Amino acid sequence: MGLVVAHIAVHQFGPSGVHTVTTPPIDTTGATSIYLAGAGVFGVGVPAGGLDNQGNSYDLIGNPFGANSRGMGFWHIHNPVTSTSHTFSVNNDQNDICEICVLAIRPVIPTGTATFSQEALGSLKNPVQATDGPNLVPIVPTAPQWVFVTAGLPGAGGWTGGIPTIDQGFTITDFEPAGLAMAYLVASDTSGINPTWSTLAGSSTAFGTNAGAIGLEASTLFTPNGGNWFVYEA
Repeated sequence: MGLVVAHIAVHQFGPSGVHTVTTPPIDTTGATSIYLAGAGVFGVGVPAGGLDNQGNSYDLIGNPFGANSRGMGFWHIHNPVTSTSHTFSVNNDQNDICEICVLAIRPVIPTGTATFSQEALGSLKNPVQATDGPNLVPIVPTAPQWVFVTAGLPGAGGWTGGIPTIDQGFTITDFEPAGLAMAYLVASDTSGINPTWSTLAGSSTAFGTNAGAIGLEASTLFTPNGGNWFVYEA
């Protein structure tokens, strides 16, 4: 039994007023964990109809920039209602870029609820590291095969000048030009996890004084029959 990753991303420049970005439909059948990140959102960026078309109730991992500045919301749900035509949405209420990245994972089997969540906030930081923020220690797995998911706004000005990078062996699933990106890692040992996002440029102050954010979440997982995880992108 392995770990199958399905991913999708959407980018759009919003008109004035409340504006919603919705992904094309994907097949999430069998997914037991879904992560959703929205950039350019204000507050928690949840449209009136919710974050997806299946009525799932997501937990907010972090909203580092608060309610009144351009920023990122990072949500998750374990054991969601899934669909062969699953769509996801976030919104903002300004004339601004709005983006969304989604990561659906199957057959991840949580041993319970999420074991740890961490959010960090930098100031015009590029690169930005998980321990730049209020939680100043890496996440340390107690056993191999924890799954880590991270979403980030690595620096002011977006990804201008190059493709984002992240260290420690994370796989980037998607990135969007205004700066939102998502990645995952299946930990092979019990080393501390403290990822760093970076990009080649992006010195603009367009993001304001609170640019550079990262969210990081870990789940304790297991394979019922032992053996290795087989990871591939759907």
